Amino acid sequence: MKQYLIADSGGTKTDWCLIDSKGAKLFLTTESAHPSNWDDKFFERLLEFINEIPKVELTDLYFFGAGCLNEVNRTLMKEKLMLSKLNKVKVQSDLHAAGYALYGADSGWGAIMGTGSVLFKWTGSNVAEVVGGKGYLKGDEGSGFYFGNLIFENYCNDKLSAEQKNIFSNYLVQNEGVINFDILKSRACIAKGLHLYQETFCEYHEKNLEIFYQKHLHNISIKSLRILGGYAFHHSSNFIRFFHEKRIHLKRIIDKPIADLVEQMGVFID
Repeated sequence: MKQYLIADSGGTKTDWCLIDSKGAKLFLTTESAHPSNWDDKFFERLLEFINEIPKVELTDLYFFGAGCLNEVNRTLMKEKLMLSKLNKVKVQSDLHAAGYALYGADSGWGAIMGTGSVLFKWTGSNVAEVVGGKGYLKGDEGSGFYFGNLIFENYCNDKLSAEQKNIFSNYLVQNEGVINFDILKSRACIAKGLHLYQETFCEYHEKNLEIFYQKHLHNISIKSLRILGGYAFHHSSNFIRFFHEKRIHLKRIIDKPIADLVEQMGVFID
């Protein structure tokens, strides 16, 4: 009997779920399949991982990947995946994963607000409109990365309050006074590191969301919104308060789409 493999790949990792013929689920995580990582060695590792799956020849893969809204990327990824022993391959974008996870077959506006930020309109089966999504080098307002940038820049310019500076200094300088340079390389981890101090850094969360709102939502009539992403999920109190003030009802905030994708698989499997 047929089994299914569902994958959601963002900018930092790929979440997988293997559903066998009896309905048992196995969740796994591997490296990101973002197009920036694509080279011969990457695809070798990807195919090796897939071909080691038990009964792979009876498996249908539904792959949702960052960058795969682009037809050229989507086609290339499908061509590479079809070199495996899989029975069937279907490739869609991570926005489709977000749409199915947040709405299933229903329609509405959704947003990814995690390591990236983008606003999109979901029809129930497809992405009808995309606002933003330019990545951290060109914007990324409303993301954990952008929040990290705000904190770090104000820290460098000595604009944090005494309490904020003390908390961030203790987070930044670790291991007997040595600066953790990984924090400086990946600003998104600053939001994760400071999530226990939401109220202390509330003004920066609000500034981050205000910029996102003014840039993407201000001229669009939206009464409700559903959001996916670690930044929104772990700072939900700030998000709920902010959008309530904007008279936008946050109906749902989820961390990762993979579990919800599996729940909604009846909507998108052929």
